[in-house]
Amino acid sequence: MKRQIAILSGLVLTAILIGRAGAQTQKAFVKTQATDFLATTIPPTSGTSISQLQIEANRISASIATANTQANLIGLRYLAAMQNIHHIKQKLISLSVDITRYSKLVSHTQKKLYEIAVSDYTSSGNSNTFLLLLSGNFDQANITNVYLKIAANRLSTEENIFQIQKRRLNTDRDEEKYNLSLAAINLSRVKRDRSEVLAELNSEHHLLSGIKGHLVQLVAIQTAAKERAQMALIRLQEEKLLRQQLAAERKTANHKSATPQTSSTSPPAKTPVVTTATPATAPPSINPTLAQDFAGIRNCESGGVYTLNTGNGYYGAYQFSLPTWSGLGEPGLPNQSPPPTQDAAAYKLYQQSGWTPWPACAASLGLP
Repeated sequence: MKRQIAILSGLVLTAILIGRAGAQTQKAFVKTQATDFLATTIPPTSGTSISQLQIEANRISASIATANTQANLIGLRYLAAMQNIHHIKQKLISLSVDITRYSKLVSHTQKKLYEIAVSDYTSSGNSNTFLLLLSGNFDQANITNVYLKIAANRLSTEENIFQIQKRRLNTDRDEEKYNLSLAAINLSRVKRDRSEVLAELNSEHHLLSGIKGHLVQLVAIQTAAKERAQMALIRLQEEKLLRQQLAAERKTANHKSATPQTSSTSPPAKTPVVTTATPATAPPSINPTLAQDFAGIRNCESGGVYTLNTGNGYYGAYQFSLPTWSGLGEPGLPNQSPPPTQDAAAYKLYQQSGWTPWPACAASLGLP
């Protein structure tokens, strides 16, 4: 027994350890170990075997519950990683839109500032710097040059502002791309963890299924053994009852043969009647065919167990209800009465109602 329990414990521990090595290896290993386990079964009549298998099944069920919890947590991590990646991608799209918009705005601003500078230059004093210099108006020429420098500086300043903003957006975009790569790595790790947990969970489910299947087989074997023992006991009781009946018939026959014959002048009415000497609870003398029918009724109703009391309100070999039993004039409980009393009561009920008190069994036996 200890060796068999050790084999079972080693099988379970080995299958759980191997479960972390990969799904394909787990399946092949569990299949091989399940075959070996079935080949080394514990004797079916051992109650300890079933108890030990149930303990192992409960332990594996607890391990499966833990693995389910881990799988749920990893599932939450997986969803969070997916949401993070989605958020980063949306942010990258928004940054790309902003960069495109700022690029267009820079180009548009450059064009507008250039147009303003040209317009201011050409309209200042209705003359250009070259004409001012030719006319000797150096003051006006200096003023125009200063204005042009201011306009150019303003244009350069605005352009620099837009360029800085564009570079900032590009930096943000590069940072989000890096975050996206980190999120992808995290997602890959979560997927790997999830696959490992699911593979382990599948292996433990497979192992638990094998143990439960073997447990069912052991219970079925023990149940069949109990049923065979009960049927053997029923046959012994029937044989004992049949021997008692045969002994009673032989005793009656011997009594008749030992009784002296009366003369022809003796009135026949004074001949002793056998039935008056028989106790009220003794079974009547019935033909063998009817006796077999009653045996079939007993086996169908209760398996032939005269002491049967399942708590369903029916008692004894013929499953009498208490009202029926009392109506037949019998005291106490049917299952507490001896077999001859129950047989006599059943025959009395048969004389009153035929086989109708046992409709299902009578129908299965083909009785009218």
